[in-house]
Amino acid sequence: MIDIHSHIIYDVDDGSSSIEASISLIKKEIENGVTDIVCTPHYRQNMFETSLEKIKENFLELKNLVKNLDVNLYLGQEIYVKSYNILKEHLQKGKVLTINNTTYLLLEFSYTYEIDISEIVYNLQLNGYKVIIAHIERYEYLDIDKIVEIKNIGALMQINASSL
Repeated sequence: MIDIHSHIIYDVDDGSSSIEASISLIKKEIENGVTDIVCTPHYRQNMFETSLEKIKENFLELKNLVKNLDVNLYLGQEIYVKSYNILKEHLQKGKVLTINNTTYLLLEFSYTYEIDISEIVYNLQLNGYKVIIAHIERYEYLDIDKIVEIKNIGALMQINASSL
């Protein structure tokens, strides 16, 4: 099983607070059958703006400490999107991370303020990106028809296990 959305890197966002907690969380993931974990700390302007250097440093330290465990760690980021233009600028300037240096992006949007997710997905795809929408079940303004539309455009969707 693959966990594509985790806040398991210590001291970079509202996830794990220590390296010991991170290792404990990883061991619990392994117990639950997870073999691969994408570490996706938040990026949200004016809220979660940990430097990429610190994120990468803490990720590499964590990866090294669990190298003897039966798990693979990959680096990415959960990117909060206010608008396509802002995200495009962040991507061009290298301010945010794709998943494992691929064209996949894990994106989060406002849960209550309606944003045209379909349009953003479409524009990102035109630029060669593949979009994964984080916790699609949380967006109050999306009904099933809109979710199907977003899926049909080509977005993938991540659902929190607790929502199932």
